[in-house]
Amino acid sequence: MEPLTAPELIFHAVRNAQYHTARRRSLERWNRYATALSVLLGGAVMVDVAGKAGLDIVWIGAATAVVGVAQLVFDFAGRARIHETLQRRYYDLLAAMRRAVAPDTAELAEWNATLAQIYGDEPPVEPIADAIAYNAAGNALGMEASESLVIPFRLRFFALLGAGASHRFETRAERQARRDARPWLLRWWPC
Repeated sequence: MEPLTAPELIFHAVRNAQYHTARRRSLERWNRYATALSVLLGGAVMVDVAGKAGLDIVWIGAATAVVGVAQLVFDFAGRARIHETLQRRYYDLLAAMRRAVAPDTAELAEWNATLAQIYGDEPPVEPIADAIAYNAAGNALGMEASESLVIPFRLRFFALLGAGASHRFETRAERQARRDARPWLLRWWPC
């Protein structure tokens, strides 16, 4: 892999910091929902409410067990802490880059090495969240709108099911060029 230039390093640091911020927030939200459901479903009041509503209380117990198992298996809080640590490391790297007025080759080499070390500690990347972070970093750093990635609605909708793992995201400019290359009757079609 070629060493990255200073602007490329800044872009990668901002993109990854944005990605880990979004992932941390999402996992913290899931942890709060699972905790709230566990407490609500496990409460004696819920058993009384279910009894008065004509529901069998066995279903309340089963729902409590399912939510508790999901919380243990998926470890939302633990995964959120991993993303928090990585987010902090990317912002530390970004701060070091911003402190340098005129970076020399030794500083660029050090930043490239630090970036590679952080990449080695990353969990598997969620492709849709990464594409969203790419667009957010591009917006923050003044990237042309035509260079932002197109994220189809169907992928956003099915993101929780692991959609997008094999999808090749294209830029707006690439999509427009592909559409322009089609026969004129098909140019209006949204794909």
